[in-house]
Amino acid sequence: MRSRSQHPSGTRRLRFEHLENRWLLSGVGGDPNIPELLGPTGGTTVTTPSVTLEFKPLPGYSGPYMVRLHDLQWNGQQAPGFRHDSSLHYLSVLTSANRISVPVRPGAEYRWWVHKPDASAAKATFSVDRSVVPPGAPAQLSPLDGARVNASFVTLEFQPLPGYSGPYCVRLHDKNWNGQQVPGFRHDSTAHYLSITTTATRVKVPVRPGATYKWWVHRPDSAAAQATFTTTLTPELIDGRYRCTSLAAWSDRHIDVSQAIQHCIDVTPIGATLELPAGRYSIHRQIIVNRSITITSVGKSLDDPMCVDGAGDCATLIASPALNEPWGMLNMQRIQSLHHIILDGNKQARAGTPAFYHCANGTNNRYGMTAVLDCDDAQIVGNLFKNALGGTALEVRQDHDNVRIENNRFASNGVHDRRNLWSDGLTIHGLTNSQIIGNEFVDNTDIDLILGGSQNCLVQGNRFYHTSSRSGGSFAALMIHKWPTRSADYSGTEISFNIIDGGPGRNVGTGIYVGSEGWYPGTPLGWSSGNPVRASIHHNEVRNTKSGMYVAAEGFAIFDNQFSNAHGVSFPSSGRVLTSSAPIVVSPTAADIDFHGADQHPATRSMFEYQSWINCIPHWAI
Repeated sequence: MRSRSQHPSGTRRLRFEHLENRWLLSGVGGDPNIPELLGPTGGTTVTTPSVTLEFKPLPGYSGPYMVRLHDLQWNGQQAPGFRHDSSLHYLSVLTSANRISVPVRPGAEYRWWVHKPDASAAKATFSVDRSVVPPGAPAQLSPLDGARVNASFVTLEFQPLPGYSGPYCVRLHDKNWNGQQVPGFRHDSTAHYLSITTTATRVKVPVRPGATYKWWVHRPDSAAAQATFTTTLTPELIDGRYRCTSLAAWSDRHIDVSQAIQHCIDVTPIGATLELPAGRYSIHRQIIVNRSITITSVGKSLDDPMCVDGAGDCATLIASPALNEPWGMLNMQRIQSLHHIILDGNKQARAGTPAFYHCANGTNNRYGMTAVLDCDDAQIVGNLFKNALGGTALEVRQDHDNVRIENNRFASNGVHDRRNLWSDGLTIHGLTNSQIIGNEFVDNTDIDLILGGSQNCLVQGNRFYHTSSRSGGSFAALMIHKWPTRSADYSGTEISFNIIDGGPGRNVGTGIYVGSEGWYPGTPLGWSSGNPVRASIHHNEVRNTKSGMYVAAEGFAIFDNQFSNAHGVSFPSSGRVLTSSAPIVVSPTAADIDFHGADQHPATRSMFEYQSWINCIPHWAI
């Protein structure tokens, strides 16, 4: 390729030939028209703030040489007039000298060339040590380039310049900085950006765990010294558990701690317990758990009471408005136990964010979720899942075995009267040999607990409550469901002794919905040829709902359930206005349902009626 430019005098034009087959290394080829490079030669590391480009003159040649220096991170702009430009780190000159000294940038890599006009060039590549201090710049003392800082604050320290008493410019830059200039060049601990003028030689500033920073110091209008360092958060081994002790420094600071928690997870040994200090922590990026470990709050045991909002004894992870990832804050691809942690989807503060619009536009409600579990042999105990933006607070994906979900609270997830912002409390795609027991569901706005198939599982002793808030209503409280792409086999599963209360406004469409036909065709099956043990739904209590139970399934045993104030009103659906004149509505599509001969109930007299609610999602509030 060719590069042309105007000589400063304007009287002649020069041509650099950069054809690759005409570039030669120093001393190679024996071409008498190619100068020999004396220094720096290829592979050299320069440890000074300037470098002398030196070559051996050609015998018998007295004309000018063309010398070029190119920073390999150069921005592509031609230096005017073949002059050296230290800002661009670019040199292109015509000279009769064979030694040229130029400043270079610490940590940079350069290539330089020399040749006669219209002749082949010798070239070499060299690098500059990162610790080099530019001329006139103060020497940095701490943190040095490449340092790892395990603290919530860092002191930027440098050596003052001899004989200089004026101010210094000090700058700190988080490499994940959002690009916003801090007004007045003052430090802003939220933006993690420092740009100040000071006479002090030690500046203490907060830093974000798990981040990479660069800092500079210089006199005004002079070259700067610079260094890059990272912050870490290493858990301590205390009483047999690993504890992210330093995490507490970032509680209520609106500083992203996701990378710090990720690091703590990644270094915790398999089978061990990782404790997070009680506090409120901002999560900007998804945390992935892919280790068989236990994660909990400091001092908590599996049999402790569930976390209570505002009690201050559990670690709370809060989704930042910056969080924009499917499946939310916590992606549990492998875990032994998650217990006594609060996960707050922060739905109000995230209104208008990209994640919000993924949900509100109906594009992908996974961006509104709080957490996902995608593994076998896991325990989810004593946690609080709240304020999911949409989708669900916790999703159990695929078919998983031996999962225990016990004594958790799922509360205030989603918004019932805003299209596409609905949220389940707990969404199960498929489970075997698992338990969902003793959980509490409050104002989850799609379905409080939805099952999409479960074999040999126990769903027992769960409590469902709704307040009088219209936005906190749900289409159904407990749904025994069939996803369109799954078989929905419930053989061997027992659903019993659950309590459902729609609240003073009867703010639940159907207490127990056994089917899927309000949403799409499909029939849950209470037994299979591989497991003929019939699924049973018994001794559940439903009160204060628009309708008690809707059955559009096959092969279930449904008996001894109690209903109070769970029929006799008209209510909207996505298809038409519905009215249940009895607590249990049986669809014409239902088959082989064993009601144990029950057809009367003392409080309601008639227990059953038969009608089709196909394409009618109950308690439609849009």
